[in-house]
Amino acid sequence: MKFVECNLLVNEQTVNSFNIFHNICEDQFSHDNTEYIINCEIINQNIFWIYARFGKINPYSNEIFDIETKKSGKNPKQKKQVELNKQLFCIYDLRSLVLYMSDFRKQNFLSFYLKEKFGQNFLIKKYFIKPEEFIETITSIEKISFTFKKNVFTSDIFSMVEDELGYGATECFSLETKISKESIFDSVRSLKFLLKAQKMKDNHQIEKMKCIGKNDDGVESIFNLDSYLKKIEFNLELDDNGIYDVQKVKNMVLRKINFNQG
Repeated sequence: MKFVECNLLVNEQTVNSFNIFHNICEDQFSHDNTEYIINCEIINQNIFWIYARFGKINPYSNEIFDIETKKSGKNPKQKKQVELNKQLFCIYDLRSLVLYMSDFRKQNFLSFYLKEKFGQNFLIKKYFIKPEEFIETITSIEKISFTFKKNVFTSDIFSMVEDELGYGATECFSLETKISKESIFDSVRSLKFLLKAQKMKDNHQIEKMKCIGKNDDGVESIFNLDSYLKKIEFNLELDDNGIYDVQKVKNMVLRKINFNQG
């Protein structure tokens, strides 16, 4: 089972508080010809958990086939009844500001649902964990941000700020650069830059880096070095009906997230 890492935005800003959320139990919701039953839970003030069971009314068949008797028969399920045989697991970590989704294809549904229930404009953007994949999806780079923590590799930057500005000891240093719209996008040089940033991250020269790019349609994609280092993936067996045990999934994801925070 694999969770992709995303950026959750509310009114174009990263969600950094749970004040807008509340617990929701067994909420029925319809979207794009699909029926959902949704549960939302705030856990330990740091985690917002979302679980959805869903299914479609159509396609529907009046006839079924019994694999034991090898005979066809009338479908006992009525057209107005829906099998909730698909699952979506989402978890937002307020500490890392990362949304984990078990199926990114449901991001439009989730954005729409959150907007309907909490009265804000939500947007979900996928983080790319491979520079090559990220570069292939964009035609321009819009913004790059860095965060440095004080260590032997970055002490010169901190000393300059502390000494020349007269401040006391500083803990971190952030830098953001916006790229001119007139700049020419070079995919080869951009890929080399991201690969170099990965090495700098591995060597503790930078703490965080986020690169935002757009394609020809203006759709944003995000490459996040934290996502490069953190990946939630684990093996979990389905039950006899092909469904995951919800509590087991929740426990496993929380364990993985807390380990990454570790």
